[in-house]
Amino acid sequence: MKIKKLLQPIFTWWWMILLAVVIAGGTSFFVVRQLPKVYSSRAMLMVSSTINDPNPELYQFTITSQLTQTYAYIAYQDTIRFGTMKALNISALPDYEVTALSSGPFLQIIVTDVNPEMAARVANELANQLINLSPTNIQQAEQAQMSQFLQGQLTSLQEKITTTQAEISEKEDQLANLTSAQEIERIQADITALETKLTTYQSTYANLMNSTTQTAINSLSLFEPASIPVRPVGPKVLIVVVAAIFGGLLLSISAAYFIEFLDDSIKEINEISAIIEAPIIATIAQLPKDKGWDYLKLNPDSAVADSFHMLTVNLGFMGIDHPIHTLLITSPGSADGKSTIALNLAITIAKGNKNIVIMDADMRRPSLHTLLGVSNEMGLSRLFIENISVKEVLQPVYDGKIYFMPSGTPPPNPTDLLASRRMETILEELQKLFDMVIVDCPPTIVPDTSVMATKMDGVLLVVRPMHTNRRMILMARDQLKRSGARILGVVANGVTAQAHYYGGYYHDKSTKNGSRRKNKSNM
Repeated sequence: MKIKKLLQPIFTWWWMILLAVVIAGGTSFFVVRQLPKVYSSRAMLMVSSTINDPNPELYQFTITSQLTQTYAYIAYQDTIRFGTMKALNISALPDYEVTALSSGPFLQIIVTDVNPEMAARVANELANQLINLSPTNIQQAEQAQMSQFLQGQLTSLQEKITTTQAEISEKEDQLANLTSAQEIERIQADITALETKLTTYQSTYANLMNSTTQTAINSLSLFEPASIPVRPVGPKVLIVVVAAIFGGLLLSISAAYFIEFLDDSIKEINEISAIIEAPIIATIAQLPKDKGWDYLKLNPDSAVADSFHMLTVNLGFMGIDHPIHTLLITSPGSADGKSTIALNLAITIAKGNKNIVIMDADMRRPSLHTLLGVSNEMGLSRLFIENISVKEVLQPVYDGKIYFMPSGTPPPNPTDLLASRRMETILEELQKLFDMVIVDCPPTIVPDTSVMATKMDGVLLVVRPMHTNRRMILMARDQLKRSGARILGVVANGVTAQAHYYGGYYHDKSTKNGSRRKNKSNM
């Protein structure tokens, strides 16, 4: 039940949530479909030539990583941006992103544009501008000259090493055929001198080779140029639509909970009983708006009629130990339907061969006389200012069994009049003339009701779910308790679910009656 209550706003406002989802999804789909296709092109740069070094040092990778981050930052500066725009003769650059990859000494340039050719051109030119700004471009000529010189030196040393090795071989062959000790000593001295020279040549050659293969750490080269993209990368219609639907769903759900938070009206009938601390003795379905106050008279077998019969029965049970001769009907606020309930309850009770009088004690905003279509000039207020009898202000309204006492001309001090001893006398006289006195009072927020409640045998509180809020019900409960009124129970008025409860039964009943009439006509 807690989970159901927690999810109640979603169930209540499901149509709004569904509508928001449909609008968000449909609008986003329509808008995204109108957007032009977007293409993305990528160029890759390599920082340093460490990757070509057969024996790289750890420090080289550390410096390379820092340099890659630096070049990524430089790529967003005005020097690179303006240089690219000038080289391509364009006034603005498309969106681009330069990222230092963590997987190696690589710099990635991604350009996004509606023109695939322009995306590739901008990516390549951004790479070119970075290379021009790096030491690689500045030292290119010097490095070319140095490389040519070193290559010449290496060639010369190779020839000298080869010649020296040949001379050593020749001396060794001569040494094998000599017998003279003096000659042998001379040849050995020559071989030693040649070997020393060979060692010098080889050492010099190795040093020169190391110079030619040494890596330049702060260098930048184009590893992979940007190509013209063929397939668009956006807009991603499905992702945008799904995101819009999800956003619409979250927003509408949040709105549903916010509306419920602001709406303090009672949603469930059981909540009313818990707040009032009194039983719900009847649930009345919504009366047809196009029908008059005599709806029960014209529709005695309707679901609404049965609801009032149940109310009458429950009042009878409550009056076994403490008889109810005077009944006050009120509500926490306006437009709860208390006057309609008072009229229809009087009609239902009158069907049990009882004489009923309905008094309109709302001297501020009377409405019963309008419902009944009678004059309000001669009424309750005249009994306080003129020496006339109660019978003179009564008007028959229902087959001589129900009489109506209008409120009369609104007086300046209705609370004082209702609290007076004269009011008690009027009620006593009415009880002698009728089996029950039903008094229609203003809402409980008006002090007139608290004054009248103390003079009555019981109070019936009319509440309309989805209309009456908790704060008003709490105020009504506290006010009636402070006045010492006897709260008989609550009438839940305008409950739409009640129609569904009786619907099947009454539908079947009307169908059967219609079938019988049809069969009789066929006979």
